[in-house]
Order: sequence, then structure tokens, then C-alpha cells
Amino acid sequence: MTWILIVGLFAGAVIGGIIGYVGKCRSGTCPFTASPWTGALWGALLGLGIAFLTRSQVVSSGGAEALAALPSIESEEAFRSEVLESEQPVLLEFYTPTCIYCRQLAPTLAALGQQYAGRLKVVKVNANQLPDLSRRHQVSGVPAVFLYHQGKPIGRWVGVQEAGVYRTAVEAIMPQGGPEAAATANPEETAMPKQGVTMKGNPVTLTGNDVNVGDAAPDVKLVKADLSEVKISDFRGKPLLISAVPSLDTSVCAKETKHFNDIASELHDEAVILTVSTDLPFAQERWCGANGVENVVVASDHRGCEFGQKYGVQMQDFRLLARAVFVVDPQGKVVYKQIVEETSHEPDYDAAVAAVRQAGGK
Repeated sequence: MTWILIVGLFAGAVIGGIIGYVGKCRSGTCPFTASPWTGALWGALLGLGIAFLTRSQVVSSGGAEALAALPSIESEEAFRSEVLESEQPVLLEFYTPTCIYCRQLAPTLAALGQQYAGRLKVVKVNANQLPDLSRRHQVSGVPAVFLYHQGKPIGRWVGVQEAGVYRTAVEAIMPQGGPEAAATANPEETAMPKQGVTMKGNPVTLTGNDVNVGDAAPDVKLVKADLSEVKISDFRGKPLLISAVPSLDTSVCAKETKHFNDIASELHDEAVILTVSTDLPFAQERWCGANGVENVVVASDHRGCEFGQKYGVQMQDFRLLARAVFVVDPQGKVVYKQIVEETSHEPDYDAAVAAVRQAGGK
């Protein structure tokens, strides 16, 4: 729609210039006819204003159709079934029928729904129709858009945003492959399922490669809280302790990560401690902020479970990592490994720290 503004600008300038030339106001009091140049200037401004209003009407008209076409959540029960219990991520827009900006945003949201058809839901809620739902989401202005994943809000935006803002957040939670894809994409790198680990006493099968002491540490890509990528090889030059945990939102994983955070402060710059889970980067950032964890590097393996597969700690029946600790020396070789046999138990902290200090020559 930018072309409307350009046409308005130039058309106004031309018409204003003609009026200035033909009018030939001798007193100079009329801005349009004082001279061709002032006429062109004021005509351009007036033309731009008219074009802007025209553009707003065109956008609003198309946006109204797009907004009307978005599926609507009209009850608490529908919100629970369509959003909280959805197997797909959900973009939820709070709007009001009279909101111009809601209509302006609607085509962007509709396009995202088409782009990720079958993988993302895009729905709307009339903030006036469900005031209790709006209050729970602390909606003070519309449009307000929330990104839900696995029944939890992990992103929030107020006002009109560019499509790329939403797309970046959606891409971050879209699995690129997964355990099954990883197992079939590189069959020569995938070992047979391994037993020997339990979760609350129940046997768990692990899939992926066997990484043992003396092997080169596989280089994998993980995602940090700011959605940037980090690789295992980025930490070469210092001992690296990798703590793999099922989820930071569980008590044992929380206790372990806090403990390693304390250890990291004691090690200072002697080594790096990296905590890896399949939690979403947004959830990891929120948890670290709430628990004051800032000395360890926290990264997510949620995209393709590449870490879980290449390090052999992917739980076959869950999109979770088994509890494990690896220590990698400054040259990139694995010098210590512990896969905790019962996932509800903590690892051997003393042995892991001793391996770190030995790898650093201490």
C-alpha cells in the first residue's frame, strides 16, 4: 500500500505547482498561489494526507475481512479446548470490533495461519465479550497477541508488529525434525535403543549415539534464550561441563541447575557449565530470571533433539533428555561421562567437578 502514499505525494505536488503558477498571487498570502514552488510544497503535503487517509481506509477494509475470517473463541470452554488443550501452538489475538489497529494486524495473522497451516492455530477473542479472560491475560490495550505452546503463554505482543516478529517466535518452537526424523535422517549415526535408565522406577529406553570417554565431543547446535544458536565447539579452549536435564520446571532439575550455578561462580573463568534441556528458550529464560541463575549457560535442544541423539540421552518415548553429565576438555575430547540411572536422582557433583579441574590442569 506504499504506492498510494507515493502517488498522493507526487499528484499533490503537481496539482499544487500548477495552481501556484496559474494563480500568481501578488500578495503572497495564499500558500498555494504565492509561487509554483510553495504551491507544489503545500499540494504535496495535502496530497500525502489524503493518500494516507485513503490507504487507511483500504487497509481497514481488507483488514476487516481478514479479522472476520479468523476463528473466534467465544467461551471459556472454547478457550480451554482450542488453546490450552491444543496440540499445536496457538497465536491468540485479543481485539475489539471498533479497533482500527486490530483490523490492520488481521491480514498479517491470517497470512501466518496460512503459512503454518496444520502446525499453528490463529484465533481471536473479543476482549469485550470475555472480560474475565482479558483480565487474566492483563489486556489493557488491543490488539494484544499471545503465543501459546503446550497450554502455556510463552510470548506476548501489544500493538501492531511486523510479521517477522511473530514468525521468529513461531519458528523457535517449530520442531525441525525430531527424534523420529533424527533417527531416519542419519541412520549410520544412530545407535540401537539402550536400556538401563529408569524414571520413577519405570524403565526408559534411550536412543542415539554412544559417546564415551576418549571420544571427540559431537558438535551440535542449541538455541539460547535470545533465539541465537550456540554450538558445543563455541566453548573450545576451556573445560566444558554439560548438564543434561529433562526439564528445569521439575524439582530435581531445578536443584541441580542451581547447584551447578553455584559451582560455576566458584570456578570463575576456569571452565564453562552448560545446561541443556528440551524446554523452550522462553521458558528457560523465565526460569533463570525467577531463580537468579546467571552463571551457567542455558540452551535448548527442542528444535530437532540433536543433542539428545548425538549424545545418546534422548528418551525414546518422551521429547526429553535423560539426566546426564559430560565433561569436555579444552581440545574437545570427552573426559567424563555419567548417565544417571534414575532420572529423579541428582548426579555426582564431586566427580564432575574433579573431572573439570583435572581437564583444566588444576
